[in-house]
Amino acid sequence: MKYTEEQIRQAIMLIEAFLEDKNRTVQKARTLLDFSLCDKPTLQIKQMHLFQKLHEADLSIKAYNALKAANMTTVSDLVNYCNCYGLDRLANLRQVGKKSYEEIREYLKKICVSEDVIS
Repeated sequence: MKYTEEQIRQAIMLIEAFLEDKNRTVQKARTLLDFSLCDKPTLQIKQMHLFQKLHEADLSIKAYNALKAANMTTVSDLVNYCNCYGLDRLANLRQVGKKSYEEIREYLKKICVSEDVIS
């Protein structure tokens, strides 16, 4: 049985999509496991930001790319990270400089229920 070049390309694309989705699922599961071991959360975000994607957030490309490189894709991921590891640990992430760190802190102040948690 012979397959056309187009059929082979489509099959490869399907396999790649499956593997990429599977890798994301594994990464999410590891992240959720890490966060489930955390103490009581200190940051709580406003309901309207609960399911917001980071690319929709009011962040610069540099700050967004730094968070994306750390496998954070939603605002909830960012808040969970801060709740688990502490806000100050954001500064230690690869590609997060002083400017990006301050920008992310200001964004969190804007979307969190209580600003006084972020000093």
